[in-house]
Amino acid sequence: MNTVRGVLQNRILGRGYAWANFECRVRIVDFNFIKQMWRITVNPFVDMGVVTRNYRLAEQKAAAEKYPEYASVLYSGSKSGVHASAGMGAKLIMNQNFILSVEWGMPFDKRDGKSGVNIGLNYIF
Repeated sequence: MNTVRGVLQNRILGRGYAWANFECRVRIVDFNFIKQMWRITVNPFVDMGVVTRNYRLAEQKAAAEKYPEYASVLYSGSKSGVHASAGMGAKLIMNQNFILSVEWGMPFDKRDGKSGVNIGLNYIF
């Protein structure tokens, strides 16, 4: 949820990694309800990440040989490159401090999954 939204959980593993989030927050409406200040916003986003140092590469290779049906998931033998996704989120904000967030992301590469929904509290940054 806090890295590359929409990509399968634990899809990008490494001893070192880098990621970037690009997001545009757009205020839709402000209103008062039950004596509280509320705001609804939307946030289109693009996220990307890359593994800079592999994690337990020897174990991944051994597991891929032992379980060939999972080889493409465990270890492909090739550099994975940049993992990227794009999506849309919505925020319900109460009094500027309580933020309910729902975000849907879709990865650009089908190996990273089909899509994913994240629900949480607060902003990711």
